[in-house]
Amino acid sequence: MKEDLRVVKNEEVVNEELNKDKDENKKILKEYEDELGY
Repeated sequence: MKEDLRVVKNEEVVNEELNKDKDENKKILKEYEDELGY
């Protein structure tokens, strides 16, 4: 049972990291577009 909880926790952490990366990419893309004048 403890094993299962650890796996779920890991998935949550991975999802949080992915969301952070997505936000970061959006920010970078926006800055890039601003520079190009979109």
